[in-house]
Amino acid sequence: MNKNLTWPVDDQHQIEMKYGFFGKKQVLLNGEAIPFEKTGKGKNTLTFGLGDGRSAEITIAPWGLFRVDREMKVEGVPILSAAQLANVGCTQCGAKFKAGDKFCEKCGTTLPNAQNRMKMARLKEAGRAIGYLAAMFLVFGFVMFLVAESQTSTELDKIASYPDNAQVNKLINGKQYTFGELRQEIKGEPYDALILNLVLAAIMFGLWRYSRKSPLVAIITALAVYGSVIVLNAIVDPKSIVQGIIVKIIVIGILIRGIRMALELRKAED
Repeated sequence: MNKNLTWPVDDQHQIEMKYGFFGKKQVLLNGEAIPFEKTGKGKNTLTFGLGDGRSAEITIAPWGLFRVDREMKVEGVPILSAAQLANVGCTQCGAKFKAGDKFCEKCGTTLPNAQNRMKMARLKEAGRAIGYLAAMFLVFGFVMFLVAESQTSTELDKIASYPDNAQVNKLINGKQYTFGELRQEIKGEPYDALILNLVLAAIMFGLWRYSRKSPLVAIITALAVYGSVIVLNAIVDPKSIVQGIIVKIIVIGILIRGIRMALELRKAED
């Protein structure tokens, strides 16, 4: 779903982009609609003036079916949205700052330039994506448990008439089972899936917390874990590779971009 977005450029100018019916876009300056021109490759850039001689543009890059990435620049300088400003603070004391601030009002620290502020905001997004993964594994674990429990009941009903000490007439995963052992195996499968997803949720939650201290290490680790889960699931069930493909692409894209932003910020600090 496309959301309206607001950019507080400075004390005199606030830009908002709204979506109407059928994705029709509207740009507002201080609450008043203003004309804009569609430019750029694919007409994905909205170009307009601020009324004081400065030019501005909003670039819209599609991420997936329900998400787009929008970046605003004034005279070529990136401007953080209100949502991004709410998640980025002073690197020394964590205090929030306004778009035009050059020094932290709380501790006096020189604030990062516009480009680095944007990178910090992207880095925060990647950190939040790790938190989303933790929640996703948690919810998915319980959903899979309930689905597996239902399937388990069906499988147990099929072999209910066989005594525990009778042997199954074929090997299962290369192993000979009695029906008693097979019942125990079937009963344990829902709990195995639940425990695995809870462990993954706990790992992602820990990485989300750790991302506040060392974002680069946390994001790389989260990407490696998430990628491994996707690959292993695809090996077990090739059809799983296309399940939730849009979400997978979005999450991986955010994490990769977070790694790039962390590397660029580290280079800027050297």
